[in-house]
Amino acid sequence: LKGMYTTKDIAEGIANAQNVSSFFRGERLGATPAEKGVTWMYRNLILYPKAGSQIAKTVLSPITQIRNATTAGFFALANGNVGNANALVDSVATVFSNIANKRVGFGKSRPTKRDIEKYYNELVDLGVINTNAKIGEFESLLNDAVETTQYMPGIANKSFNYARNIQNTLAGKLYQGSDDVWKTYSYEMELGKLKNVFKNNKNASIPVSDPRNFTQFGSTISGNLPDDVLETALKREAAEIVKDTVPNYARVPEAIKQLRRLPFGNFIAFPAEIIRTSGNILGRAVKELASESPEIRSIGMKRLLGSISVNAAIPATLYNAGLLLTGSDNDQVQ
Repeated sequence: LKGMYTTKDIAEGIANAQNVSSFFRGERLGATPAEKGVTWMYRNLILYPKAGSQIAKTVLSPITQIRNATTAGFFALANGNVGNANALVDSVATVFSNIANKRVGFGKSRPTKRDIEKYYNELVDLGVINTNAKIGEFESLLNDAVETTQYMPGIANKSFNYARNIQNTLAGKLYQGSDDVWKTYSYEMELGKLKNVFKNNKNASIPVSDPRNFTQFGSTISGNLPDDVLETALKREAAEIVKDTVPNYARVPEAIKQLRRLPFGNFIAFPAEIIRTSGNILGRAVKELASESPEIRSIGMKRLLGSISVNAAIPATLYNAGLLLTGSDNDQVQ
């Protein structure tokens, strides 16, 4: 915001918010020694243990690892992305090739390790993967908690460095990887659906969501573009759809991120992302259903049915199945 102008009231509001943020980090200009001492204790005695407990509940918990790998698939289902087993197999192989740092067996595509690395880096550049909301939150907490370890005792120093490097451990890579598998799968499914729009109708056009595409092509993308340009544009659109409809730490508002510094409340970013993505899924489905293109309307119907299935049909089915299996009734549950 440097060099920009606003009203006095807004400037004071921004400055006050920045002072609060700086206080929690121990960076406020003009802070007294007493204030620095208080913020040091707060960061080291509250935020650091909070981040450690979050790591224990997620990355270091086998049950949570399994739950993360299985439940992340519901975001793909909520967007109507089901039915392509080859895309899922390739997504798993891509992510685990990166984890193992060597080529892992694929299905029918059989790419080389160099092809895998190129594809993986492309997904990173598009912002599709390496954006787990929970990992992003506790990493930020750790960065808030301690800026330097030079004054720490040896054991505390080692534990902090391990926690700060948790994403590079096998457990961290598996936790991030299980999230990335489903994001990669969703990206491939969305890209395939967009390509089918032009495959079935060369004169079709799709509305633009990606800012770079909007700058380059305007509000719509048509099928009369050169093949390589169209391919790049569709990849951007597919990535933007995934970022809009699957939890992504990079999309969490800064105000929500700041709440992580409070001593209470865990993984505030994740429920905020559930609200954001649920609204985006329904909003996108409605817009797609209103399209003049039958191919886009088909995408919208699948997305709407997927959202209804995940948010209503499947929970109700599991609830009633649980009652039948346990011989319980609604009164006992309540």
